[in-house]
Amino acid sequence: MSWLRRNICGDPVRFSAGSVLVNWAALVALWALPYLTLLDRLHIDAARSEILQWSLLVVGTLGLVSVLYAAWSQTLDPAWRRRHGFPFRKQTIDGPRKTAV
Repeated sequence: MSWLRRNICGDPVRFSAGSVLVNWAALVALWALPYLTLLDRLHIDAARSEILQWSLLVVGTLGLVSVLYAAWSQTLDPAWRRRHGFPFRKQTIDGPRKTAV
């Protein structure tokens, strides 16, 4: 399912619901610990809920992993590396190359 929004020039830009979920999960990864700390300081019983703590941990971990994976996969793109001034990485899937003696 794709959502439609307008960019600065007014052209339509499509983005998926998966990218929205990944961004929300990344926000949970950033704010779960301060949120639980604040709830604990204010003596609100929701902070002591084990289900809330585990669910924030799981969603936050998934968000952090997906953001790190997206950053890692972008650095493998030759166009991205060229645009940002990084040298091209050679493919080493086959293992070390043998040289003729």
